[in-house]
Amino acid sequence: MEKRRRWTLFPEQRILLAVLLLIFLLFYWIRSRSGFLPWEDMKGTHPVPLNSFVVEVEGDHVLSGIYTFPQPIGIDELLEEAGVSPTDVPREAPPGRLETGTKITVSQNGQRLRIVLKPMNPAKKILYGIPIDLNEIAAEELMLIPGIGPTLAQRIVRYREDKGRFARLDELRNVSGIGRKKFDSFRRYLSVGSHTAPTP
Repeated sequence: MEKRRRWTLFPEQRILLAVLLLIFLLFYWIRSRSGFLPWEDMKGTHPVPLNSFVVEVEGDHVLSGIYTFPQPIGIDELLEEAGVSPTDVPREAPPGRLETGTKITVSQNGQRLRIVLKPMNPAKKILYGIPIDLNEIAAEELMLIPGIGPTLAQRIVRYREDKGRFARLDELRNVSGIGRKKFDSFRRYLSVGSHTAPTP
């Protein structure tokens, strides 16, 4: 009688599976902490609502990650959410409300914290539905947008170099290869001098 073969895993395969499971659980935990789960709202274009306020925090003595809020918040509120005591926030920290799509880097400077603000990575902005300034984006970043390939990305950049900065988003229609249907498919990912999403 033929013996039934047992399905076994080599030690290396067990380690690989354990690592993959750990990565998945870590990804789940980060997304749930920042306000959404990876498979939420999969019917829509973006994993979070377009009106969400999105900011990224990384650096020393903070809970690094991407945070989403239903409305804009100030830097003091954000840093407190990321584990920084209000008494540790430097006096020179930018006052007022933050802008969606901002990345806050916190570093230790002796006994004090130093805070630097800059835009989030374009790929992350696209993921979170934050429009990218058409006058600042490079061809490689344009190619991250669904519907824009290498050829069209180069045409857009060449048009900007030849004609000057875009004054409004509709000017993209003047670029060869961009008709109304294609323009409507990716206009939500772009803006001109603002993070405000264009009106459909």
